[in-house]
Parts: sequence; C-alpha cells; structure tokens
Amino acid sequence: MHLRCQCFEEQTEIVTNRQTQGEQLPAKLNQRVRAIASRCEKFTASRRPSVVLLEWIDPPFSAGHWNPELVRLAGGDDAIGVAGQHSVGVTWDQIVAADPDVIVLACCGFDVDRIQQDIPILESSANWNSLSAVIN
Repeated sequence: MHLRCQCFEEQTEIVTNRQTQGEQLPAKLNQRVRAIASRCEKFTASRRPSVVLLEWIDPPFSAGHWNPELVRLAGGDDAIGVAGQHSVGVTWDQIVAADPDVIVLACCGFDVDRIQQDIPILESSANWNSLSAVIN
C-alpha cells in the first residue's frame, strides 16, 4: 500500500502550517506501513487466512476501496472485497460461500460497543455456526 502522498502532504501542511512536515510525514508513514507488512509476512508465510471485512452488518457490506489492501498487508486475503473498488452490499449466501477463516467487523461510524450490539444479527444468520471463522 502506498499512501497518496500528494493529497496527504497538502493536508499535513494545512494542519501543521509547515511545508517540511507535509513532505516528511507521508514518507515516515509509508516506512511504518512497510515495516508492519514485513512483520506480518513472517507470520503468514505458509498460509494466508481468508478474510471477510464487513463495514456494515445489516445489510452486510463488504469493504472495498483501500481495505482489501490493508487486509493483504496484515497477512490475509480478502475473500470478497476488491481493492480499488467501491464497498458493495453482499448476501449472507456470499459470505457463507466464501467461508472465511476470519471475519473483521469494521462498521463505518460505529465504536466497538455499538458493533457488539449487532452481533446477535450475525449469530441468527443462516449457517453462522458452520463458518470457519466461527468454528476456529
């Protein structure tokens, strides 16, 4: 993943009112991203887990945009989302067919407490208990 430096530089310059910060911060952040990705590769060298990253539960939405790239950098393979594409509504059947090893809940605008309120929706979904992510 590579941060969109030009945009990031401009925003950093506006916030910090310093041109040098705007030029240096994206490079530092990209260096950190590469270091984390390198660490994750060591853990997933033999097998990358399949991941479904949901940004909404009801109805389910698979995260697109940069999120599949974040999953890849963290050592997984996004089973539904496509990097560079919009987030899309998915059916529960698609999630079951993907049978991910991991399900990440990153509901847009919700904190952890609010996301936990929607866990019963997932648990009541058809075939929830048969998913590898639930069994493991």
